[in-house]
Amino acid sequence: MNLQTMNVRTLLMSLAIMLLVALIAAACETERVVEVEVIKEVPVEKVVTQEVVKTIEVPGETVVVEKEVVKTIEVPGETVVKEVIKEVQVPGETVVVEKEVVKTVEVEKPVEVIREVLKEVEVVKEVVVEAQRPMIRPVPSAVLNIVAADVGPANWHRPIANYPYNSMSTLLAVSEHLLDVEPDGTLLPMIAREWVVDDVGITWTLQPGIPWHDPTYGTVDVEDIHWSYQNGSREGTVSHFTGWYRDDFQNPRIVDENTIQWDWGENGPTIRYILTTRGLGSGTAIENKDYYDDVGEEVHSSKFMGTGPYKVQSHVNDDIITLEAVKNHWRNTPDFEIVRAIEVPEQATRIALMKSGNGDITDVSIPLLDQIVNEPGIRLVQGAIAGKTSAVFFMGGNFQIQPTLSDGTPNAPAVLENPWVGEPGNEEDLERARNLRRALSYAIDRDSINEFILFDQGCLQYVYVIDVCNPRHQDEWIHPYDVEKARELMALGGYPDGFEMPMWIPTATPPDTFIEVAEAIVPMWEELGITVNIDKSAYSSRRPEFFERGALQDVFAFPWGGNIELVQYTDYLCDLIDGCTKWNSGYDDPIGYDIHKNFSQSYQDPDEAWDALIPYFEYHSYLGDLPVITSLDWLDPMIVGPRIGEVSMVEHNLAMPEIEGIHIADQ
Repeated sequence: MNLQTMNVRTLLMSLAIMLLVALIAAACETERVVEVEVIKEVPVEKVVTQEVVKTIEVPGETVVVEKEVVKTIEVPGETVVKEVIKEVQVPGETVVVEKEVVKTVEVEKPVEVIREVLKEVEVVKEVVVEAQRPMIRPVPSAVLNIVAADVGPANWHRPIANYPYNSMSTLLAVSEHLLDVEPDGTLLPMIAREWVVDDVGITWTLQPGIPWHDPTYGTVDVEDIHWSYQNGSREGTVSHFTGWYRDDFQNPRIVDENTIQWDWGENGPTIRYILTTRGLGSGTAIENKDYYDDVGEEVHSSKFMGTGPYKVQSHVNDDIITLEAVKNHWRNTPDFEIVRAIEVPEQATRIALMKSGNGDITDVSIPLLDQIVNEPGIRLVQGAIAGKTSAVFFMGGNFQIQPTLSDGTPNAPAVLENPWVGEPGNEEDLERARNLRRALSYAIDRDSINEFILFDQGCLQYVYVIDVCNPRHQDEWIHPYDVEKARELMALGGYPDGFEMPMWIPTATPPDTFIEVAEAIVPMWEELGITVNIDKSAYSSRRPEFFERGALQDVFAFPWGGNIELVQYTDYLCDLIDGCTKWNSGYDDPIGYDIHKNFSQSYQDPDEAWDALIPYFEYHSYLGDLPVITSLDWLDPMIVGPRIGEVSMVEHNLAMPEIEGIHIADQ
């Protein structure tokens, strides 16, 4: 090294030391700070942000980059984001910082701007460097206590894990998938390092060296992936997401030690592979074939092993799940050393545990939020992809538009003793039954439910899986609360004095707010002379009825049907296609095939895909067949306590929080 180079390096090191001393000195100074307090509500419920940051640095020197972000939100209109990046550099080195920010604002419910208050105050403030996540992870002895309404049975194996337990291993970060997902729905590599989709099929390339929780089983290999899908989609699987793999692909094969090829099935390319392969909802988790062969299905399912950031210590049925952090995890070592999910069915007890500090995260129904939100350290949180809760009613009885399935086999017979079921092929009787279903929808006072139960946090809903707050909603689908109109329709339906209606409002699984809303609708229907006989069996006890056509004969209330992301319509459209899903909501229509085909072909252009769904929405409108009665949808919040810091959940799921995005508070 020549003398000139040494002098330059000495000068640079001196400058770096001077800069560090200046920063330390600044940390001890006081300063006059003008704080601006802005109290404003803007017309958004959810903001999805995608940031791509690329930093190119010449190693060897210390560089401090400060960023000032000024955000301006215009109402109404677009969000304007202005970012000023200031660089403090050591002379002599080149540093390039590139930042691309894409921000999308979804306006779901107009909210009045209340007020904006500016105030100037003088404060003495210690300037400190922002706290980062703990350097040592997991934090020794750190415990995350989840207070859950239901932890379910120790049944984690995908083809036999019923809803809602089929996504338990994913939410609890025990299992991993071929793909991960960003908050905006963008797919990311996970166990698959890369994938190529073409006209032939999908080629998957494995990320090598991913260890199983039990080190005696080594690392994930292509045999494990191939077996996870073959076994998960076997005959009788209870997961229709995994079952689609068998329907959509043919000739799946191992190409080499890092590569698998799936060829498209007879129906050609489909976007459904996204639902099957990503870590959101109930896509296929990657499981270990050798472990399954060694211990058998029962032990494999109850003492589950995966590759995620947490591993199962124990699962006591309907009592408690205990997890342990995986140290030096290949992808993301978590903050908490231990996680406990404790079953507490009673909402009042869950609130008490949060107040006492014995719980860290739980869900609370909207009417009871006032009992907890003002407690010190309590915050409301939600996942980026927020699945709304909705109170919808499937009109059981298997009223079919077509008496035979597409393959020519007889469809399940319509339960004609149910007044709301029409005789297939008899258009006059089908219209009579439609009038009764229309009457039920007109009789729901959605505004009162929103005001007195949801505290105006809900969105009125007249069409299945889309509400009036959705920009794709059309006003022509609205049929407002009108008891007299409902009575006229009851007479046209042949039952002016009412009828008996068995209704199943399942317990244990659905959120508490949903049960309150469903029960509030019952007296509105009784005002029409309808006698409602409520069954409150647990969802799991009657779920098999969905797998046998015609078995579901009661009116079935359930919290499905809130606004969903575009790709999920590949699932919901299947209600109109016989045999498309493993369970049946009680209705089929030949139009489903055309809608599903047009939607799939248009998916690359979101606007065209949404337009392709309009006939589906109209079918669910009172202008169409109205096979599902809807009321409102809303977002059930989750609350966290003071031991929780940053929360960055992708999926919003009340069955169990997505714990990989839950971080410990600053220590």
